[in-house]
Amino acid sequence: MLTQPAAKRPREDGPEALAWTRHSDLWLARGDIVLVCDTTGFCASQCILALNSTVFQDMFATVDPAQNEVSEGLSIVRLQDSAEEMYHLLKAMHFRQYIQKKSKPAFKVLAAVLKLSTKYMIDDLHEEIVDTLASIFPSTFSAWSVGKRDYLPGDTDEMYAVELAKTYNIPIMLPMAFYMSSFFTLNEIAHPTTSAASNETRWACSIFRDDLMGLIDKALKDNRAGEKWLFQNGYRRSDGNWRCPQDGCCALLDEPMRDNENRMRRLIVGDIFSPQVAQQNDGSQLPGCQAFKDHVRQYWIALQKRVWDALPSLCGFEDWAAVEAAQAASMATKTQDNPSASDT
Repeated sequence: MLTQPAAKRPREDGPEALAWTRHSDLWLARGDIVLVCDTTGFCASQCILALNSTVFQDMFATVDPAQNEVSEGLSIVRLQDSAEEMYHLLKAMHFRQYIQKKSKPAFKVLAAVLKLSTKYMIDDLHEEIVDTLASIFPSTFSAWSVGKRDYLPGDTDEMYAVELAKTYNIPIMLPMAFYMSSFFTLNEIAHPTTSAASNETRWACSIFRDDLMGLIDKALKDNRAGEKWLFQNGYRRSDGNWRCPQDGCCALLDEPMRDNENRMRRLIVGDIFSPQVAQQNDGSQLPGCQAFKDHVRQYWIALQKRVWDALPSLCGFEDWAAVEAAQAASMATKTQDNPSASDT
């Protein structure tokens, strides 16, 4: 009776092995497993990978050193992931500070680690990525202030951030990712080189932009109606300008003010939440009493607050509290889907 010959262990330099080269940076001297993506090999710690990922743990459990492709006595595992993305994941797993806010990682690094930490169920790493992304796309007005934000990566792709938020269920970053994408014109949103986002996401961003213009228009009308001290208690002169109601010390120039409001409606002032918007229109350069200047400044601050508070409604949420609740639910669901994450 004929028997099947034992499977032959591939030679390290045999024709069965597809050519690959060591990564110049991520080749650990004490690593004990080689991961090959495309034509790049990474020597990593099997223990670190298995402890943090049940996917890697199960994968390594099936590796048979007697049958597996080897290099310098180390088993080789070939993966279908991008070599660049795998580099960022392994770097973050072995050197956790790599993706922390204090290291100011590039946006492409965060996107790559988010994608693969989800695929390989590395939940603690996923949580750190979400925390870092939440600092770029914050959920509080005070955190959005340019002077208080931890950092904004120079390579941030706002429309792709919208796609990441939807794909990986990160509600906390969605409103401000959408908002930042509205800084683009419609032509820029449609242009293929502007973003890595899909056409579906680009379309969603263009709809958000249009809705935001409508939201700002409503907020401006409501703001005028709500500012009684300036526009109701004050009296309007024959030239259309508003006189200070306290002592008639000076006039609020209506035409320049409406011009600024129209610029906001058309989204050509840039970030309407910027402190500079209120500072440039706060009346400090106008003659008159302090009460007049304070009310002009509060008018613009109240406008910013109206738009900020309503922003989540353009993303399907009732308010910011609903956004935070959705984020908490997303994280809780992730823990339930991978209960071992809490044990690692």
